[in-house]
Amino acid sequence: MVATVFTTVGARWDADKFIDLATASGPSTATDWFVGWGTGGSSTGATATAGNTDLAAAATEARVSATVTQPSATIDRFVATITAGTAKTVEESGLFKATASGIMVARGSHAGVVLATGDAIQYTWELSWS
Repeated sequence: MVATVFTTVGARWDADKFIDLATASGPSTATDWFVGWGTGGSSTGATATAGNTDLAAAATEARVSATVTQPSATIDRFVATITAGTAKTVEESGLFKATASGIMVARGSHAGVVLATGDAIQYTWELSWS
């Protein structure tokens, strides 16, 4: 087997392609990234959800559009704020490529956050390519 390494230029290219910012004329705005939350706090393993397409227990609020930036050439950042439509305890978040169905790219669980109607959580997802 040949020794392999992910080059710096390769990491930068991959980060651009991942968020669809690489264009002939330079970066453009990525508009097809969404964040959702859920009330299930199960394992965050790669196979933790059915088909890796949704959260363990998706909440009733729709996924929201994420603001996408690249704070460095090899980091993709996704920020979104979700507001509770009803009282609930939120325990998970996911990064998606669509408003419904589609691919869930990443999922994380966290300690339960008790929310009243109108409360919000801002999620920041950072994916690093190195």
